[in-house]
Amino acid sequence: MRNFDAFGLEWDSELTNKLILETISEHSRFLQGFNYVHLSSRSGDVELVVNGGFDKVGSPVIAGISIHCTGDHIYRMRVEEKVWGHDTEVIYVCSSLSGRGATLPFLTVMGDILPPLMKGDLITFQGTGIPEGVFCLTLSKDKAIRLFPGNGYIPDDGMILSGARPGSMYNMIFAKVRDLNEVPFIEGHTLYSLEVWSDIGPLTILVPPGYLEEHKGIYTALRKGRDVYLVASFYISGDVAVGKYSGGAIYDEENMLRLLRASIHDGHYDRLNGFHSRSLVTSGFRYDGSLSKALESLIVPKGRDNEEIRTNIYKVTKVLIPEKAVYGEGKLLLGVESCHFSGAFAIGYTDYVINSISLISENIYEAEAGIPTESAEERHLRRRPYYSDSIEGWYNTFASWASGCRDRSLRVFFGLSDDVLIRKGDMILSGREDVYPALDSHISSIGKKTVEEIKDSVSLGISLRGMIKEIMINESECQRDK
Repeated sequence: MRNFDAFGLEWDSELTNKLILETISEHSRFLQGFNYVHLSSRSGDVELVVNGGFDKVGSPVIAGISIHCTGDHIYRMRVEEKVWGHDTEVIYVCSSLSGRGATLPFLTVMGDILPPLMKGDLITFQGTGIPEGVFCLTLSKDKAIRLFPGNGYIPDDGMILSGARPGSMYNMIFAKVRDLNEVPFIEGHTLYSLEVWSDIGPLTILVPPGYLEEHKGIYTALRKGRDVYLVASFYISGDVAVGKYSGGAIYDEENMLRLLRASIHDGHYDRLNGFHSRSLVTSGFRYDGSLSKALESLIVPKGRDNEEIRTNIYKVTKVLIPEKAVYGEGKLLLGVESCHFSGAFAIGYTDYVINSISLISENIYEAEAGIPTESAEERHLRRRPYYSDSIEGWYNTFASWASGCRDRSLRVFFGLSDDVLIRKGDMILSGREDVYPALDSHISSIGKKTVEEIKDSVSLGISLRGMIKEIMINESECQRDK
């Protein structure tokens, strides 16, 4: 794992080794992935993850170590490509569903919790920005603009450019700082985080240790609420062990199909070891000990079983059918196309073990007919730039947000109109970028609330498009809660 220094730690120091040993012996989470187990421990808002496995003789080994900052923001994005992969970490390039068209790479934490993903798949992760290389906080907006590599144009507040260096996993951001927070960590390592808004919504960026001590004027300006601008090269540290995967990998039909699809895609059938039956049947051919031969009996067309095809069969170029498509009655479908084969597969499994693999159609286009390729929510996002809803729908969303469902915060953020107002007593703020932090602070303070209690605490006004135009916070209700 890269960038231990972003947390004020040296990779091979006595303190780091101590934290690793404590995680192994006194971990707070134990998660099972598809290839490894993941042990994690928390120090304040920082989580250390030790990824463990076994060597060829069965002895336990440490396969990798990750460190990241936990946060409130959960993102849901569409995978565009996989640019690098390791057993415990993967870099995906993803596109935003927010309507702003942002595309950026991010590094997964405990990526082994998910089966390998491919273009078109959706992924949910808790993300935090970790600086790398260029990092600058300045009181001068003009200076920040000059530092941002925007090819001569003036960047919008919150703009992200993918790949601060050509072909890298890093992103460059230009943004006005909305808030500064101290990050709880181990004694002697003071960390801070900046809250900004960005092309993917609200974003937390970690401040390198010692930076604010060296720039006391910036620290004072942040504390006094003066305008401070950020230009930074960073990567997204994305913890994928959230939502339904918070307890580890899921070995259901959908995920096993993804595992099979990835194995066919790159020819690495070893990743299926432990997930298929010794009596595996592949469209009438019983598994004889060689999984690659069993699958090739499905993939290689009749009469063309020669060495050239065996060599090229793994060069899968395109996935034409979504990983969760429906074919026939209640049957999930896997579709792949290679230079010599196109087809669609289904699996049978018992107790998380695949016992049959069937070729449904040798013509992938026939199998694809009539299958929806996006959900209603995705289609809505593609056609319109922001979420819309009724007042009742927004109250339900606020209640979910107040109960701890943080991905609802992004729904609200993109549902605020550009000129939205928030009123609380004598305080009046306008504009999405200033209203959202104030609303976030209020929602975080009230704890779990029912829809009716939310209505007593917050009054909403919406536009004809269903976007939030005005928010009134009931002070008397807030005082009663205290």
